[in-house]
Amino acid sequence: MPASSQAPLAIGVDIGGTKCAAGLVSLSDGRVLARRLLRTEPQRGGAAVLADVIDMVHDLQQEPSGRAASAIGLAVPELVSCEGRIVSDATIRWLDMNVVDQLGSASGLPVSLEADVRAAAYGEAHFGAGREYGSFLYVTVGTGISACLVLDKC
Repeated sequence: MPASSQAPLAIGVDIGGTKCAAGLVSLSDGRVLARRLLRTEPQRGGAAVLADVIDMVHDLQQEPSGRAASAIGLAVPELVSCEGRIVSDATIRWLDMNVVDQLGSASGLPVSLEADVRAAAYGEAHFGAGREYGSFLYVTVGTGISACLVLDKC
């Protein structure tokens, strides 16, 4: 039996300026077991985007994996403080919304919030091209352009 068949699962949600992607992920190897994708349409407002995210999470919680997800990781295209608070609203109008509490309450799972570029850099550091390096620069070009410097990872 592959290691990922018994590994804990999480739901990862990546919010972007044009699309929202979500997946049910094995935490041992980063393998995506199920995916959901929809248009963000941020002009509808933060509440509408959050409602879509909640619907995607509920849908992934119904996946027949035989195991339940234990947490949600939410990556947003905004500035995020070291305390995990959204501190900008350039793309999604979530500055005055407590999306972590609302998503956690709706899903029954703990939620971790991170800036999308940092979340992607963490993923590369653990499962991708950054695995072999102690330090590296991660640059992403999408709806916007952003970068994250990973230094002396353990």
